[in-house]
Amino acid sequence: MTKELNPIIAGAFEVDNDGKLKLKYGFNSGGYENHQYFVTKDALVLAVEDIIELFNDDNMSFQDPEDDYYVTNVHVNYEHPEMYSDHTGERIDPAYDDDKMCDPRCDG
Repeated sequence: MTKELNPIIAGAFEVDNDGKLKLKYGFNSGGYENHQYFVTKDALVLAVEDIIELFNDDNMSFQDPEDDYYVTNVHVNYEHPEMYSDHTGERIDPAYDDDKMCDPRCDG
């Protein structure tokens, strides 16, 4: 039996046949799903990888409004280069990262 997911999590992820959480990709989405971040009721920021880890390894469904990691919103990190996960401290890469997008001929 598959556990029910928080509606925000269910909009961004799907549970595969093995019961593992996988990121959903939209048709012709440009891969922005990889740069999503999730905001909890206490304004903590969680990365895609955090949600997958907490679901798959810790069996968390994010359904309990009393839990610290109750997810209330999702956004895409388009350009914020200094965004970090409150769960792991890892950087959440922006979709448009000037350091990674610079033309090889530029000075940056």
